[in-house]
Amino acid sequence: MVDDARKAEMRQYQRARSAVRREHGLVTRTFWIWEKDSDDFRAAVTPFVDRARLIEALLGTAPLPSLALVEIIQQHGFPYDPADIVYLAELRTQLALRPEESVSAKERASAILAQYDLPITLEDLIS
Repeated sequence: MVDDARKAEMRQYQRARSAVRREHGLVTRTFWIWEKDSDDFRAAVTPFVDRARLIEALLGTAPLPSLALVEIIQQHGFPYDPADIVYLAELRTQLALRPEESVSAKERASAILAQYDLPITLEDLIS
């Protein structure tokens, strides 16, 4: 009985997570490739996968530690200031710790979002 309840809970969680991904333009792709091409294929798609990981981290559907965000940006030379992305990823925490600074924190986050081509809104970051 508990196992069934847990399975149902996990299915509901996965459906909600998938819905958020789709709402923000993230899609999954599965391909068959020749085994010999596997390393080249992985190298070619890793930047796209990692950009999606950054987006998911900001959405909160698959959080990453701040250092991992910085490493991803630097590894691929993404056009984001790592400090900006870390700030956005930690916005929910900042608002919880310092609610009296929420107006300025939200203004800063909005200014950061305006600089980058990310499928994310301020509402996504705080909800």
